[in-house]
Order: sequence, then structure tokens, then C-alpha cells
Amino acid sequence: ALPSREGEERGRMPPKKPGKKGGNLDDGEEVLQAIIIADSYRKRMSPITYTTPKSLLPVANIPALSYTLELLGGAGVKEVFLVCSAHSDKIADYVAGLSSLPFTVSVVDVPNCRSIGAAMREMDSRGKIRGDFFLVHGAVISTIGLQEVLEAHKNRREKEKNKDAVMTMVFKSCPPKHRRAMFAEDDVAVAVDPDTNQLLQFQSMKVPYIKSP
Repeated sequence: ALPSREGEERGRMPPKKPGKKGGNLDDGEEVLQAIIIADSYRKRMSPITYTTPKSLLPVANIPALSYTLELLGGAGVKEVFLVCSAHSDKIADYVAGLSSLPFTVSVVDVPNCRSIGAAMREMDSRGKIRGDFFLVHGAVISTIGLQEVLEAHKNRREKEKNKDAVMTMVFKSCPPKHRRAMFAEDDVAVAVDPDTNQLLQFQSMKVPYIKSP
């Protein structure tokens, strides 16, 4: 079942350049969009997240969400949707206080959403996504060139003529002795075809707890 449609959109910021409204396709130009999942749908950082959303927790005295917005701005994104199921008011207030953003930002409040899949179904049901888009968490700190990722995605889809290649995932390779994930659910095993880069396996390495008889 889809989440409730009780949610609303707010906190919309004007684009940096006047006359360029995000999502306006009347001129035939494809607007690059992004969806930010502001919630982690987990309680592992509680009780801090009972009052402050994870995406607004400070990293070097700057809210983590600021780094994510900067990353998307550098990739040429023109329209951003911030999907929230908790603390949407605080996130909307933070976004409203920002200035000189190179894109529009809409805070989408979906209080009954409890997973990324549910969030994406909600966005799809609202008809907000019109083409290729970036999907990121609200606390992504990275300097990766997302524009290069987008071009690789488009080129692969065009070259292979494969309409099933609907998603390109980004992974970071690490040496065997690299520090393991802080949380068990983040420790995963990934198998990739070395010739095609196709993702073959994505499996959590979390060992389920089995109670002794």
C-alpha cells in the first residue's frame, strides 16, 4: 500500500537565476532533479534524533544536509525534493534560511513513510520525477563528480540499448584493512561483473541473532 497522501510540500526556495523555474519543461529543456531522503528510518542515533533530524546534525559545526546540497549544486541539479517523515518543520525552517541556492528545494512531508521504497512510491504517485535524477541520503559528505556519474549512466543506457538499466549505483572501493562499518546493517557484500560493471549481488553481512535453546 502507498503511504498516506496527507503530506504537503513546503520550504520552496527560488532558483538562483530568475526566470528559470525548476521543473518547467515548456521550453523543451530537461531539468535535472534530485531526491534527498532526509530520514534514515532507523533508531540507531537515538535519542539525539528524537528532537533533531539526522540530516541536520552538525559535522564540523555545519549541518550534514548542507554538504549534500553543495554536492548536488555542483552537479548541475535544478530541482530538489527533500522527503521527510519526521521533523519536517525543522528541515523546512533550515531550508528557508538558505540563500543563493542554484536550484529550487521542496520539502515533501510524508508522515506515514517508513522506508526508502515507500518514499519513492510516494514521489512516483505524485508525478514529481520527469527524467533522470539523483537519489541521495540527507547526510552525504563527498566530493565525487556526480555529473560524470550521470554521463556514464546515460552512455551505458544508450550504448547497450538496455531499457532495464534504470539505475547506476555508486560504490567506494576500500582496502581489506579499511575500518569496518560502524553499524552492522551498513556492512554489506557487493559482487560486480568486472567486464560490464553490472551489480550481481548486494547482501547485508549482518549476522542474525539466534537465541540459544
